[in-house]
Amino acid sequence: MNTAVLCGGTGFVGRHLGGRLEKLGWRVVSLGRSSDEKELETVLHEANLVFHLAANIAVQKSLEDPESFIRENTEVTLKIVRCLRKNERKLPVCYLSSDRIYGSSRERVTEETLPSPIDPYGASKLISEEILRAYSQCYGIPVVVIRASNLYGPRQRPIQLIPSLINELKKGTKKTKVGNLSVRRNFLYIDDLMEGVLRIIQHGSPQGETFQVWNLSGEECEMTEIVRLIQELSKKIWGHSIEIESHPSLFRPEKDQVGGNISYDKAKKILDWHPQVGLREGIERTLEIERELP
Repeated sequence: MNTAVLCGGTGFVGRHLGGRLEKLGWRVVSLGRSSDEKELETVLHEANLVFHLAANIAVQKSLEDPESFIRENTEVTLKIVRCLRKNERKLPVCYLSSDRIYGSSRERVTEETLPSPIDPYGASKLISEEILRAYSQCYGIPVVVIRASNLYGPRQRPIQLIPSLINELKKGTKKTKVGNLSVRRNFLYIDDLMEGVLRIIQHGSPQGETFQVWNLSGEECEMTEIVRLIQELSKKIWGHSIEIESHPSLFRPEKDQVGGNISYDKAKKILDWHPQVGLREGIERTLEIERELP
């Protein structure tokens, strides 16, 4: 039986990925972001594959305290590569990065596009990528980097817009304030991410290639469309909706587009992967599942 170690396995992506892997017959060991280094070293002795999912994803926090935020995310990565280097089997590691490493661009970005993050969160993800690249080149550790767009789905912590609004709906909030709704973002449903990750793992590494990068993205839209869909579908599914006001005090100090136009052409061509769940269907699924959760 293959064993996968999920660093950050107790988070949103980790719980979904762990469940999918177990259904496929994998043994899954999930560790939290703050797990002890000795514990990680121990579980790696039995592992066949490591997933690095551990990161603070609160973009607003990265703007408020950038130094500690970047330090927090990069120290987790350094802990993982230290343990991987000590392990003589050169275990492959799959790192979940972000489309925010591309920064602000109105051009369609590919895996070959020069990264240019415009916030500390994006910088922390890029720094972690480069740490992994260096360890891959120097020590032969096989690395796969997945640059995913904004993820959403059931059982997500209320940090980003979609889960935050759903959380307010569950609490019965009648009106809430949000940030800038005129910006465009790219959204990927969690099940589509899972399918992409599994296909990338099954694809493996071409001969002699120890560092791979893949973009996985979904549907691009303006944030006003997200709000409209949540209001419409919550009324239909839950019987009530929420009034939402865009307030300048909550706007982020960033340019108006971050990673919205991200190409998944490589995954489509090589893996025959493309997103199956559109925004309407994804939000509807999420609301239906969340309705049954406490």
